[in-house]
Amino acid sequence: MIALGVDPDLHDLAIAAWGDDGPRWATVLHHKQDKSLTGNQRVLRMIDSVLWGMEIDVRGVGAFAVEGQELTYHHKRPGDIVKLAQVAGAVFAALSVDCTSVYAYLPTPKEWKGSVAKHAHQARLYRALGWGFEIAASGKNRYARPLRIPPAFGNISKGAWRHVGDAILLAKWAYERSQ
Repeated sequence: MIALGVDPDLHDLAIAAWGDDGPRWATVLHHKQDKSLTGNQRVLRMIDSVLWGMEIDVRGVGAFAVEGQELTYHHKRPGDIVKLAQVAGAVFAALSVDCTSVYAYLPTPKEWKGSVAKHAHQARLYRALGWGFEIAASGKNRYARPLRIPPAFGNISKGAWRHVGDAILLAKWAYERSQ
């Protein structure tokens, strides 16, 4: 069985696959924001580019997880979380159509990774896989990226690992939950 993990963002969407032998592949869909668009126009453009750009092989997929969102008191820009939730919902709907007869999950970050910080969660994964890691960025923007990258992940840029790491972890979470 293969499980997909999807980490949506308002600029990038990371998708990763996890199988019986661990992580299989990942890809990132980049979206350029059109500054002339406002509010829901931007969200609709993002959803449109994601749905048309999401050409992945779903044969063998038995589960998928798209990171859902929840609004909490500490968000400085709650409108962005609402937009992100709309994008996550659209991706979830698209995968639900393509991946029939599978386990489908829309977990919030707290549901799938608990209270563990992004960089710590990603670092644990890379260490367990034997990839090594380094911490990138600082403060609340910290994330881990692997040092030894397998060929199947060679297309991922250094900055994209912020989301790819979470997509791999979401795929792993969906895989384990569906066993």
